[in-house]
Amino acid sequence: MAMSAMLSPSASPSGKRWSPKHQSDKTVEDLLTTFSQRFEQSPPKGKGKETSKSLCEQLEMLSLQKEPGHTVKDFLTTVMRKEGSASLPELMGTLSYQKAILRNEQERGFRRHEEQVRLLRSASAPALPVHPKPTVVSSTMPGSAAFSFGVPRHCKGKMKVPVLESRDPEYCHIPGGVPVPGVGQYNLSATVFPEALEMAGGPTGGWNYADHQVFMKEFEKSNRVASQGLFEHLYQGLPHISRLQITDHIRWAGEWELYQAKRQRKMDRYREERQATAGANATQKLPSKEDKEATREALQDEARKAKEKRMQRIDEN
Repeated sequence: MAMSAMLSPSASPSGKRWSPKHQSDKTVEDLLTTFSQRFEQSPPKGKGKETSKSLCEQLEMLSLQKEPGHTVKDFLTTVMRKEGSASLPELMGTLSYQKAILRNEQERGFRRHEEQVRLLRSASAPALPVHPKPTVVSSTMPGSAAFSFGVPRHCKGKMKVPVLESRDPEYCHIPGGVPVPGVGQYNLSATVFPEALEMAGGPTGGWNYADHQVFMKEFEKSNRVASQGLFEHLYQGLPHISRLQITDHIRWAGEWELYQAKRQRKMDRYREERQATAGANATQKLPSKEDKEATREALQDEARKAKEKRMQRIDEN
């Protein structure tokens, strides 16, 4: 009990019962000093001499006290916690100040980086954003992940021509009665063949009909040969057209003639293949019922003769 009286804050010099409500600040400081001094680690025990108990033993004895007013909880209630020096408004002000400093540091870093980019970039180059903000792109718009790496396009026909889909920018509703192709139609320039464009300008090569007729007339007179006389006649017959345009038109005429020849060759080859296939189908006849019966009888006769020969060899042996 002496040890518990020494450790318990309920023991007072006057011997009266102690209550935490009547404890002063000076008494609390004395109790804290006494607690720290009494619970220091004692030196090793000597033979035949009693030494003070260790810190763990003293704490264990203090924790075993069950009498009201002598427990560890009662002692801890005497320790008055020191009030915080910084209030909530002061704390929020400090955080705001730190955030402002961090923001200023980031802005200064961005300005330094922008200055370096400006010095390295050419003066005639267009201004580019130093820190572009990422934008969210819908999956129905070109450039998005679903548009670029989504489901493969639906293709139709032997040539596997891709069709227009709802994710294409051309597949949309345009007010004013403008017709828009639907699913299954495809009018994008990326898949239009050169045959449909008619060799960049059509049969006239981009010229008006009258000028093209004058050109073709002189071209036929020169036996479709780009001679010096052809150029002289064209310079006189078409004075409003530059020599460079005339040269380009002669080059186009050669390409157009080659294109027409290839096209005609493909058409002729297609017709010949179709005619050959039709002729082969017409000459090839399916076997009739009588032919099938005759073939079956012939096979049966051969099998019967083979069986008779085997039986004869067996009898001979």
